[in-house]
Amino acid sequence: MAGNDFQTDTRKPGKKEFLHRMGGVFTAALFLTGLYSATGLYFFVRSFSTHPWEEIGAAGFAWKCLTYLTAICVLVSLVKIALDEKPFSRTLAVCVRLIGGMFLAASVVIPHLSGYTFSGFAIGKAGSFVLADGMILLPGLLLLLLGSLIQAGFDTQKEMDEIL
Repeated sequence: MAGNDFQTDTRKPGKKEFLHRMGGVFTAALFLTGLYSATGLYFFVRSFSTHPWEEIGAAGFAWKCLTYLTAICVLVSLVKIALDEKPFSRTLAVCVRLIGGMFLAASVVIPHLSGYTFSGFAIGKAGSFVLADGMILLPGLLLLLLGSLIQAGFDTQKEMDEIL
């Protein structure tokens, strides 16, 4: 008769070595995202006094704001991953969906701002009017989808942790 193939140990396993497998890539991403986010915070504070939208246009300013806010959301997610040592978290899913929502909103707002240049992919274009910029809209939709997939992964991870 063969031995028991089932594990009867009910102790919760230790934290996975997720960060160790990622090596220096995760550390570099965390460090560089932190620097970029700090630059973004400085940009936001400085914007109140220097009014950069007058120089680079409102569309350029909005695009910079979008990239800096994206970096801040990514930094929050990376810090959460580093603290929990788990690849999936509710914070990661929320941040990815938030970034997707910001891109969706930007795809509608940016085309109506001064300094906007047509990307070549528009949704609802009539003459010079552009309802939404497709080059901004598409990443937003994909990020919303990815956020939902990450949430499903987090729910599965949590279920597996509860079973163990």
